[in-house]
Amino acid sequence: MSGYVMQDDLLDGNFTVHETLQYSARLRMSATTSAAERLRRIRDVLRLLDIGHVKHVFVGDTRRKGVSGGERKRLCIAMELLADPKLLFLDEPTSGLDSYTAMSVIARLKKLSRCQGCTVVSTIHQPSSQCFSLFDSLLLMSRGRIVYQGSAAKVLSYFEALGFPCPPHTNPSDHVILVLASDPAHERRRRKAARDTSSAPTDAISDRTSLLKAADYQERASARASAVELVISGRVDDSRRKAASVVGRLGQSDVTPKRFRAERNVFDVEVDLLLGEDKEDFRDQPYQGISWIEQCSIVLQRAVHSHLRRWDVLALNIVVTLVIAAFVCSSVWHDIGTGKASASRRQPALFYCVIHQGIVASMQGTNSFPTERALMLRERASGSYTVSAYFVGKTVADVLVMQLLPPVLFSCVVYPAIGFAPGGAQFLTFILFMILTSMAATSLANLAACLCVGVERATVLLAAAYEISRLYGAWFISPALMSSYSDWRFADTLSYINCVIPPLNKAPYTGSAYNTYFGFDQFSIGTCIGALVLYIFSCRLLAYLALRTFKL
Repeated sequence: MSGYVMQDDLLDGNFTVHETLQYSARLRMSATTSAAERLRRIRDVLRLLDIGHVKHVFVGDTRRKGVSGGERKRLCIAMELLADPKLLFLDEPTSGLDSYTAMSVIARLKKLSRCQGCTVVSTIHQPSSQCFSLFDSLLLMSRGRIVYQGSAAKVLSYFEALGFPCPPHTNPSDHVILVLASDPAHERRRRKAARDTSSAPTDAISDRTSLLKAADYQERASARASAVELVISGRVDDSRRKAASVVGRLGQSDVTPKRFRAERNVFDVEVDLLLGEDKEDFRDQPYQGISWIEQCSIVLQRAVHSHLRRWDVLALNIVVTLVIAAFVCSSVWHDIGTGKASASRRQPALFYCVIHQGIVASMQGTNSFPTERALMLRERASGSYTVSAYFVGKTVADVLVMQLLPPVLFSCVVYPAIGFAPGGAQFLTFILFMILTSMAATSLANLAACLCVGVERATVLLAAAYEISRLYGAWFISPALMSSYSDWRFADTLSYINCVIPPLNKAPYTGSAYNTYFGFDQFSIGTCIGALVLYIFSCRLLAYLALRTFKL
């Protein structure tokens, strides 16, 4: 079993360090692991990576202050260590960290490899000399080819043998990068310039000493160019890294290209194929992942927990809902009555209520999945859960926390104040359709967000889909009028609003003539409810397929 720590620290800032590890342990560790064993493993990794002192501190994000960058990186490593991997991959774990924090991270990884029996493989760019000294083995690459593979302690001797000694007081990693970044074409130009100098007329050289110096310079330049090309091009034999025999002598006046090729030594990379033979094969260790239902349950709990941590957003949502409801029922639509004369004012009031629920819900639905897409992809790749488990858990959490309470509060304030049809059945029908309207708009927003991946493009697509829904929402064009345009009858199926306005207008006081004139009696209330449920399910299914398919 292996673990992978990405370069970017993808974490939910609404949880503390300990809560983050708890959810990760419940998702990643075997189903046979008890709660006590999970807690003990969490304590072990907290102590190993020295982040126990911040276990009750929020991870933090742009809205909330949290742990430092180094502690975030160590938390990401700790999440991977919960599953006790035998091989740990890291992608530039010191990026964006200061020298002390980077040294702390590398030291913890060194301790992990020594004490936990875990092989650590890391890509790293320009580490400090202290970090460089902690590596056991080193693999250098340039232009997609292997330049060096072997002991990190011998790399300077290797480059020195090729004619690139590390200057005093120079970071070894800086020196290696400088050599690998050399341009072979530039070295060839230097060699050509040396050749031109040596081919100058003899009368231009003052004496024999100057001639010998020029020839010596040519040979040394030629040797250096050959070494650079040898290193950069990767033509050094990977199994037997051949270099000059006398370390540090290449580039001196007594070493010629011919001697460089004649006097070679072998830098062997010792590979013990029997190393670790006595250890237990981890493939024989039983592992049983948690079930799909458990994955859904944990994702649901985590999503609800995250929503409740953003209590300010929930409170603002409720306040805005009540303020809009107060404006609606206290102005032109206050107590419009139940007579037939109120029909002209009742229909726009209903249409506005439906539009309001759709707009509020769609704004929230657009940001639901894109903000967590990168985190979901990382956790999915690590085997924490399946996409379907995440989607179902996240959807249920959004419905329970964000999409039930606002429509109910809005209906409780608006319905009696405007003076819609009295009676408990009519009131409950109104609440039901407000909830279905909110869910339909959110489902459409989720579909746009999953198809377009980003919020910017999703907003454009959602605006177009929402305008079509309003256009064919039985207000601008009634169902009776649409029957005259048979070629455009399909447009009714694109609008969820068309399934809400007709049943809400079918009240006892409107009369059959009114319903027949506008075409509100074409479908029953049960049919409209079924159509809305089908619309919500279809959008959610397409959103799930898009979330599963599109990863960028």
